[in-house]
Amino acid sequence: MKFTSFVSFLVSIIMLFSVFTSPLNFNKAYAHIFISDDDVSSFLTLLERVRVEALMANNTLSQNITNSQEHYSRLIDSIDDISDSENDFEISSKQFDNSTVNALLFANLIDEVLRNYGMSYGIVPSVMTNMSYMSSNLMNTVNKSGSLIDIDKYMISKEYAKRALEIYDSTLRIFENKNNKNSLNNIGEDLMDLSYSIKNRTDPFEIMSIVHTKLHPSLQAAFNLTLNP
Repeated sequence: MKFTSFVSFLVSIIMLFSVFTSPLNFNKAYAHIFISDDDVSSFLTLLERVRVEALMANNTLSQNITNSQEHYSRLIDSIDDISDSENDFEISSKQFDNSTVNALLFANLIDEVLRNYGMSYGIVPSVMTNMSYMSSNLMNTVNKSGSLIDIDKYMISKEYAKRALEIYDSTLRIFENKNNKNSLNNIGEDLMDLSYSIKNRTDPFEIMSIVHTKLHPSLQAAFNLTLNP
């Protein structure tokens, strides 16, 4: 099978799979910010990574075959991660409807936005996900050029932000109640701000600010998540 046909085939299969896996779909969970020993959000985050790499492989195919092949390679690595992990995960479909699972999945997607947006400006992922770097002076030491240097990582960050918004609309809002309504509304507004800022290639420091000082506190309040110390 030709490479182009195989990528298209993978995308089709993944899209079909998404129909049967509830609105949560695909991802890989790290939960740097929030404490979790949850298998389901980790499994879903692994699937999300597969989904994004397949989309990027397909989207970059006509413009840059090398980039497309790199995405395809990472796609295979992600599938291997799922295969390696399947015996460790004990998951039932009922667990997909858990509010904490969905909130952690969402948090992991936002982490992927931070990592990839930072790397597009030459900033290592550990800086973007660490609040201790929430200082313009510190950011200047890790991003001396201040310019976009990796368009591929930038496009990946946009894809994860888009997916986070989809999951917010289709899944997180399902768990709205009188106690978390305001926090959920704030998440929606901050997501729009994040997407707009990414589209306009805003300074990475501002992206960090939106996530760490707005999205994370609202997500924690809405779903009673526990912060890592």
